Amino acid sequence: AVSEINVYDSLTALQVAKLPNKPLYIHFDTDVVDCAEMPAMNYPEPEGPSLDEAVESLRQVLAAGKTAAILFSLWNEQLDGADQALAATQQLIRTLKPATG
Repeated sequence: AVSEINVYDSLTALQVAKLPNKPLYIHFDTDVVDCAEMPAMNYPEPEGPSLDEAVESLRQVLAAGKTAAILFSLWNEQLDGADQALAATQQLIRTLKPATG
């Protein structure tokens, strides 16, 4: 069987990708966000995209595709900055709520 999983190694690659015309399952690794804004990760990324860039990319995908489900990987609550990582992840999750007004 042929896998239909697409992996994008950057937000730029994702933003220019032509998304399939079918329901999408998104796995969002929160540890890709710059560790200054997303601490408490087992595999921190000191040069990752900002939280705002990640939110904007997620908004673009949600607007362009038919999203069936999203999984966000989480932080390590035993590491320093766990509260900040929780707040940042909640900001990503709020992106899922349609804009009103």
